[in-house]
Amino acid sequence: MSQPVVGMIGVGAMGAPMARRILAGGFPVIGYDIDPQAQINLKEMKGEALASAGGVAKRADILLVVLVDDPQVREASKEICANAKRGSVIVVMSSVTPDLCIELAKEATAKGLQVIDAAMVRGLQAAKDGKLLLMIGGESAAVERCMPVFRCIAADTSHLGAIGAGQVGKMVNNMLLWSAVLANYEGIEFARKFGVDLGLLRESLKISSGDNWALRV
Repeated sequence: MSQPVVGMIGVGAMGAPMARRILAGGFPVIGYDIDPQAQINLKEMKGEALASAGGVAKRADILLVVLVDDPQVREASKEICANAKRGSVIVVMSSVTPDLCIELAKEATAKGLQVIDAAMVRGLQAAKDGKLLLMIGGESAAVERCMPVFRCIAADTSHLGAIGAGQVGKMVNNMLLWSAVLANYEGIEFARKFGVDLGLLRESLKISSGDNWALRV
């Protein structure tokens, strides 16, 4: 059987390295981005750049939405739902509200489409290295269909429950991350005031009970 066609709406900062990884995994990739340079970059990596989100939706079996926010995803979803093939899977990878994912899933189901959310964790370098963590929400059968593609871009995947659960997972992750960033800053400032060598302190903290990802990375 031929590989499913992977469509990408958004092939910019995060989407481009993901597209490169998916192409390297042997999947045909078609994409659209409002930035002409992003379209050129996709062609240079041997993907196919199309003129509209609707054009991508018409041909894609699995459609990854890698946009910035709720308004962009909501706007793109109109064109996607109007053009996507019955039975195709739409994967919301943007950081959006769980309610939006649920709303899109209802609209898409009425048209014979499936929607899951796969929130991306670990950032740009992980996207380049194919080591993202994907926090996923949606029907198990749709998630399983996408797993061969997900393995191209992610070192780890967590199916957390129904549609929207992936977004909730990322929100919790970000709450914990930024709490750690703030705590690290306050702790380092405290040590600075007492004249402690900050380089030596950081190396010690990295092997202490106060160690955390933000401190190390």
